Amino acid sequence: MRSKGPYVALHLRMEKDVWVRTGCLPGLSHEIDEMINNERKRRPELLTSRSNMTYHDRKLAGLCPLNALEVTRLLKALGAPKSARIYWAGGIPLGGKEALQPLTSEFPHFFNKEDLALPGELEPFAKKASLMAALDYIVTENSNVFMPSHGGNMGHALQVLLLLPLYITFLNRIMLIGLSEHV
Repeated sequence: MRSKGPYVALHLRMEKDVWVRTGCLPGLSHEIDEMINNERKRRPELLTSRSNMTYHDRKLAGLCPLNALEVTRLLKALGAPKSARIYWAGGIPLGGKEALQPLTSEFPHFFNKEDLALPGELEPFAKKASLMAALDYIVTENSNVFMPSHGGNMGHALQVLLLLPLYITFLNRIMLIGLSEHV
């Protein structure tokens, strides 16, 4: 991706398990929302914290992942041009490629690891989710702009990576100030 110019990396959290665990609904269709609700009722142990909140309360509190339409609106509001090159990290979204339609129609230069890999190149990693996530991490780390659509380990790791140089600079300045007082 980097060799062809700047790009935005999106970490989309739109997989079925994310919708089940967060207590949120993807809003793709009534049938899909019902499927998520049924899965949640069948396996309540999957729901992470705040189980007394309704979907609407979670959404208003900012606890739900953004769906493709919401990410599209946000990118447009931030001024992303239609020509923006976008790499999306993450697993197969609930609803498949159709779930990404708002993004792909507004931003046609929309890629993931499968789009960038040569035929057969990802086969050794196909059943190894951690290695596939590591590939996403590497491509995302090299992006010009990173935007997570929800929390998660990748988002947290990249935030630390981006903030670490600032933290080190801050500590160095504090140390220099402390040293100058003793000279």
